[in-house]
Amino acid sequence: MAEYNDQYLEFDPIISDIDIKKRSRLSIIMLIMFRGSIWFFLPMLIVAAVVYYVIVQRKQPTGGLIVLCGSDTAAVLLNGTRILQKTGQLIEGLPLGNVTVTVVKDGFIPEPEHIVAVVLEDDTLTISFSLAPQIEPELKPSLTPVDILRLEREIASLPETPIYNPPVVSRRKPQIEKKKTYGSIIVSCNVKGASIFLNGDSTGKITNNSFDSLKAGRYVISVKKESFRSELDSQVVEINRDYQTELLFFNMNPIYRPVKPMITIKTTPVAGNIYIDGELAGTGSVSREYALGRHIVFFGAMQNYKTPPEREIILTQLEPVKNLTIEYVREIGQAALALVPEKEGQKIDGAAFRLYIDDIHYFGPNDETVDCYLFDDLTKGKHRIRVFFNESETEREIELQDGKVLTLTYLLERVFTSWRFKLKEAGLLERDNWVKKYGALKVKEIASIQ
Repeated sequence: MAEYNDQYLEFDPIISDIDIKKRSRLSIIMLIMFRGSIWFFLPMLIVAAVVYYVIVQRKQPTGGLIVLCGSDTAAVLLNGTRILQKTGQLIEGLPLGNVTVTVVKDGFIPEPEHIVAVVLEDDTLTISFSLAPQIEPELKPSLTPVDILRLEREIASLPETPIYNPPVVSRRKPQIEKKKTYGSIIVSCNVKGASIFLNGDSTGKITNNSFDSLKAGRYVISVKKESFRSELDSQVVEINRDYQTELLFFNMNPIYRPVKPMITIKTTPVAGNIYIDGELAGTGSVSREYALGRHIVFFGAMQNYKTPPEREIILTQLEPVKNLTIEYVREIGQAALALVPEKEGQKIDGAAFRLYIDDIHYFGPNDETVDCYLFDDLTKGKHRIRVFFNESETEREIELQDGKVLTLTYLLERVFTSWRFKLKEAGLLERDNWVKKYGALKVKEIASIQ
């Protein structure tokens, strides 16, 4: 047999083929084992990743809190446990819900002692405390044994009379301040703006409102508002535990005062007769009590005015009072009245002139100075006119006809320091003829008033 050196072994073609075959089998076995392990461990890895995301990676909803204590700095306790943050610093990552907060500082007492805060998601709540100096009880110094022995010797050396009574030294125990209890009362009502009374005294607050930091005790709450009455005269609340909150509701009803059924009617611009249920109730105006139900109102005729139509009035418990203003509308006719100067060159100063027809203020004063006034659209028939010029007054009765102009001439006479205004009838003219006769004058035409 031939011998081979180790250093040449790798170059031997026979040995190399055997090694390759062995290595190929080993690779196949390892590949099968690797693929099998992947299918076995892959689901477990997926489940572990989901659990890790839910438990570790998913962010729990939290909120924040800031505790203030004026200009002082104090330690903060949450649910009785002291935390690193102090007052004025942001406290993050708090679980949602209620948390009892208090502050601690040597030599001071917090007011209030506790506050129950509600932590909301992604919200920062701010609460405030105040610190009051703690008053230490005064203690009288006690006597030491040496002081007692000295006092006994001094007493023994004193004469029998007078008898000396040694002072009694009181040893007062320090008073421990009791824990204060605070609560809240919320007052609501179906009527806004009702005044709130606490133990019979006005609080200056109106519904709806709340009273916080109330000390332990008995409270009587009532509400009042004009024209309303509460179904409950008052409600009583006992505050006897910390953070006690009481909600009170008052139901108020309106106070209905009986109203007498009444009808009030006024006519304008003239005083016409007013008839209610067939009887004359008044002239110009009426205000009278009537029974609930249906009432018929009609009005009397007035010269040169249209009579208003009949009205029906119904009085009910919901509407027991009726107020009406009835207007008489002046009729428009085809007659006219003219005031022209008797003497050439005379003029009427509008500032001193006023005209009344049938006791109705028809015209004046104004700022114009004219020769002639033409009052148009008047109704035919008899009328009573009154003319005022400064202190002078002239009154007369006229009769008008449709399609014609009644001309009155005026004469202004000065008597001492006053003026006298005289009127004289100059007859009726057809409108065309009147225009031809007086067309050269400065005419101020006044249409009929309504």
